[in-house]
Amino acid sequence: MSSAAISFPSWAPPALPSLNFSSNCTVARAFLQSWFDLGHYKGVGSMPGHEYNVTFWVPTTVDATITETYFREALPRELQAVASYGEILEWERLLRGNYTRAVGEFLRLAADLNGTETDSLPLDIPYYYHVIDAPSRACNGTVCSLGFDWDRLGDVNGPGVRKAASPSMVLTL
Repeated sequence: MSSAAISFPSWAPPALPSLNFSSNCTVARAFLQSWFDLGHYKGVGSMPGHEYNVTFWVPTTVDATITETYFREALPRELQAVASYGEILEWERLLRGNYTRAVGEFLRLAADLNGTETDSLPLDIPYYYHVIDAPSRACNGTVCSLGFDWDRLGDVNGPGVRKAASPSMVLTL
């Protein structure tokens, strides 16, 4: 289900590529901090798929107020006042659900390959690219100041996760 297939009584969310999630790097940072908050999760290193070359972290919950602000600010100005708080949260939840299913399908396909040639698997993840990756790159100075918990987040794909040879050196995305 794409963003265009989701609609509400008074508006329809535009397609993700048309939105600007990096318009406010402070809000992007807060959303990414909520997204990668591992405080409520145990066993991140043993998540399904962690043994493959790319692991995608999809939280089961994110901060509602930050998420609503992040998605509202990404909307075109003419829609920012139209969408209700609940509609924005429902829109994000539906998109995140689609992303979760895409990652699950990738992991099922990768398991069938026994960990070989996973680079060639199709993975259509517009949510990750437009909501997580592109804003983290556009706002890398602000986002990398988060100081993620590398011991627990090292195998999770996200902003600034790639480590260099020295543990103190981090390559930002």
